[in-house]
Amino acid sequence: MTAFIEAASPHVMNTYGRVPIALERGQGCRVWDVNGKEYLDALGGIAVNTL
Repeated sequence: MTAFIEAASPHVMNTYGRVPIALERGQGCRVWDVNGKEYLDALGGIAVNTL
């Protein structure tokens, strides 16, 4: 996963801090990283209203 994050780094704007995870898939409000760990996607997007 670290290699993926380092490879992507030159192509991502540094406007906001990044969480050191690489997401592999999502379903509804849940996402999974490349290691299979499940997360609840409660962010809703940056500069977006979650109603």
